[in-house]
Amino acid sequence: MEKFIQDAEKFAAEDKKKRADIEAKNEADAVVYSTEKALKDYGDKVSQDDRMAIERALTDAKEALKAGDTEKINKAKEDLLKASHKLAEEVYKAASAKAGRGGAAGGEPGNGAGKGGENVVDAEVVDEGKK
Repeated sequence: MEKFIQDAEKFAAEDKKKRADIEAKNEADAVVYSTEKALKDYGDKVSQDDRMAIERALTDAKEALKAGDTEKINKAKEDLLKASHKLAEEVYKAASAKAGRGGAAGGEPGNGAGKGGENVVDAEVVDEGKK
């Protein structure tokens, strides 16, 4: 039994490092994916210089992921997040504008005013036959 405990303690640091490596890869991969998607959808909303900086940071992040060095992956992820900050602002603005149009046209949800000026009543149907 003691041998198992010693083995577990011996490999605990190694397991912790492997877990950190995997988490760093997953986080960087998620940032790369979301940045690529946002760049595709909203890339025309940022300046050409910002777009080029984002694309360079994307390339660096992908290369770091291929290399597998956790330090490089974390640095590349942070650089990509910094470079894509302007893009994230544009995505947020677009989402806010879309939400604002929906709320302003028909009033606030739940106030009885729907599209076209119709009144909506929240009610419960009760079966009179079951008493």
